[in-house]
Amino acid sequence: MSQLGFVPFDLNYDALELSGKTTAEDFLANNPYLNKTRFIHSSDAHYPDDFGFIYSKLDVEGEISFQAIKESLKYKRDE
Repeated sequence: MSQLGFVPFDLNYDALELSGKTTAEDFLANNPYLNKTRFIHSSDAHYPDDFGFIYSKLDVEGEISFQAIKESLKYKRDE
């Protein structure tokens, strides 16, 4: 987001990635129009100690596949 500055209303996406420096709640406070969006986090590690520090959990039903992961991104978390 910091590089794009905004998310176009007509953009077709399954989820948006947030920086490890923010939470979905904080991000949504400034961008309420994205309140139905599924967010993921990843560590974007540049040093070994940073691997896995930030991660996302997905509920994948059935056999794990690309399509199953993509489907799991369609549903906003219940937090």
